[in-house]
Order: sequence, then structure tokens, then C-alpha cells
Amino acid sequence: MDQVVRPTLEAMRARSTPFRGVLYAGLMVNGTALNVIEFNVRFGDPECQALMMRFEGDLGATLLAATDGSLARADVRLSAKSAVAVVLASAGYPGEYRKGVAISGLERIEGSEPSDLKVAWALEKTRVKVFHAATALKDGRLVTDGGRVLAAAAAADSIQDAVVAAYRAADMIQFEGKHFRRDIARRALAHLGAATG
Repeated sequence: MDQVVRPTLEAMRARSTPFRGVLYAGLMVNGTALNVIEFNVRFGDPECQALMMRFEGDLGATLLAATDGSLARADVRLSAKSAVAVVLASAGYPGEYRKGVAISGLERIEGSEPSDLKVAWALEKTRVKVFHAATALKDGRLVTDGGRVLAAAAAADSIQDAVVAAYRAADMIQFEGKHFRRDIARRALAHLGAATG
């Protein structure tokens, strides 16, 4: 915030072009150095999914407050829960990939199909949601329609529980060529382990 976001907003104010809305700063961290890759006037994807898992309140009212300059008076709250999002990508992504590959398993996470895991998540007060990024309906079937297909997200009382739930959800979803990183939240877990060990 101090190195990139606040200076950017101050420079815009100094030019008599104050910013109102959602500003996403795409950053790369190299040791202690921050490099700005891009600014977008939208939420970052997939970073937004983890934030939305923690957002409490009226998103529409909050976005309206951002555009009319009254965000300082808006009721913007994030829950104390930890949240994790795991992106499920098509085979070949970020290079060339096929579209139209059938997707299954979402009903086991969010649908009406009963499962012991859904009961366990409810008892643990763990929230699990699948965000669609590049999916389509073709002949009544859900299929892939891009490189980053879905994000399996979870919010739980601890980062460890959120990681476990998000990866369980990711493993429950099936499509040919599905791949995803297995190191999401690795640094947070390592830091937590160092703090408690």
C-alpha cells in the first residue's frame, strides 16, 4: 500500500484526476522489491475470489460508495476467517488448450447431491464455493471454455482448514487435462509453522 497504491492514488489526485472505483494492482515480489506489472480498473482474477469468500456486507452498496466517493463511510468488512482459492486450468494452459472438455463433480460440492464432506464442512463452519471463470454450457453439459476454468475456494477458521477444504474441492472436480498448483498458501503455512514451532 505504501510503496505502490497510495503513491499512485496521490499522483492521480495531484493531476486533478482522482480515482474512484476498483483499482487492481498486479504486482510481482522479488525478495524485498516490488514490481508493478499492471493496473486494471476491475477486480483481479483469481485474487478476488478469496476476498469475496471473506466479504461481509452488501457488495452492490460498497461498489456504489466507491464510485460516488463515499467509501470512507461505507460498511466494508472482511470476516476473520482465512480464505484460499485454487485455480483449475485446462491442459496446456498458459499455452494452447482445448475448449469443450466436459466438466463433472461440481454437484458433489455445491449441488443437491448429499455428501459426508458437505456435512463435515457445515459442522466445521467451512464455506466452500466454486467460481466459474471459463466455462460454457454445450448441449446441456458444462464444458471448459478457456485456460483458467474454475476456482475452488474455501473460507475457514484457520488457513490450514481453508487450504485442506479448497484442495478437497479441487480434487472433486473432474475434466480431462485438469491441472492446478499444489503450493497455494505454502508461504502462509510455513510462516504459521515457524511462528508456532
